[in-house]
Amino acid sequence: MEEMVVVDTRGREWRGAAAVRYLSRRLVALWPLAVPLHVPGSMRLWAALYRLVARNRYRISGGCADGSCRIR
Repeated sequence: MEEMVVVDTRGREWRGAAAVRYLSRRLVALWPLAVPLHVPGSMRLWAALYRLVARNRYRISGGCADGSCRIR
């Protein structure tokens, strides 16, 4: 529940911001993010931003008011 995990066809795992970066090269909807996500040296910034969004995802989306997203 802390971060997204993507497993590629070779079995490698991509987590958090690295997963978004990986997907930005493969999903047309994420192509606009590809260039800024691949700026050399910017991964620390993207990782911090990813953690901030992940921590607040329910507040941002307005979801889970009924508690259905809680881990039991």
